Amino acid sequence: MGARQLSEANRPDFIRNQPCIAQVAARSRPFLGGVETHIAEVARRLNQLGFAIRVISTDTTQQLPRQETLDGIPITRCRAWPRSRDWYLS
Repeated sequence: MGARQLSEANRPDFIRNQPCIAQVAARSRPFLGGVETHIAEVARRLNQLGFAIRVISTDTTQQLPRQETLDGIPITRCRAWPRSRDWYLS
């Protein structure tokens, strides 16, 4: 089930003029973990309130799509190296 999008006319006044929100994290969905779950949940809830959300993350596998939309949230992934370490650069 996708997140509910509010049209501009139906957005509450306190949201109409809000800027877009970018969540930046080292990892995000489809990876599993505490931060990844937190990013997904916060993005989903803010999106339901009518905020424009974008998640910017990395992909050390280089197998995930660079651009993807999951549950109505656009995700942009940047390549990162090295693949098999617990630290990496992007």
